[in-house]
Amino acid sequence: MKRMLIVVCVCVLSVGLAGGMAQDKGKETNESLIERKYDRFKDETMVKLRPQKIREIAKPREELSLSVEAMHKGERAVRPKDVFLIFNSESEEYLYHNKAEVLFIVDGKRIEAGQAYLMSASPTSNLEKVTLKLTISFDRFSEIANGKSVELRLRKTEVTLTGATMAAMRAFANAVKGESKGG
Repeated sequence: MKRMLIVVCVCVLSVGLAGGMAQDKGKETNESLIERKYDRFKDETMVKLRPQKIREIAKPREELSLSVEAMHKGERAVRPKDVFLIFNSESEEYLYHNKAEVLFIVDGKRIEAGQAYLMSASPTSNLEKVTLKLTISFDRFSEIANGKSVELRLRKTEVTLTGATMAAMRAFANAVKGESKGG
């Protein structure tokens, strides 16, 4: 009887520890997605969500990734007024020019996000590398990030964002929101 009780206790503790370790591992993953850099000379903090691949096609080759950035004064987290959605495209064809309209459908609701403007373009002999930047309010970004079903259209490219991408966007929103509003 004593042995049985000891075996049961060991099993319960093992399962509990393993579950706790899995939860901690998930937290590490979310935290590793977010990069925070403080510039003490400018007294500014830049928070970035590492690029999330949202589209990949083999032929013709096309890859699209999305990252998110916010900047605020000081070192302490302050809820930003705006965030920047950064789209990086690598493709065999020139898909994005000086600007691209960005639209979302979040849980069936259409959201016109505005124009993403060209930040950089570097054509090579076989690939076009383009970076576009969209400025969007933090409130609008939070609405998108908290959606259950999110579709995105960047110019003519349509993508349904995966659960992993949405979790990363929510992690970013949680990382940048502070107690007071910033600009």
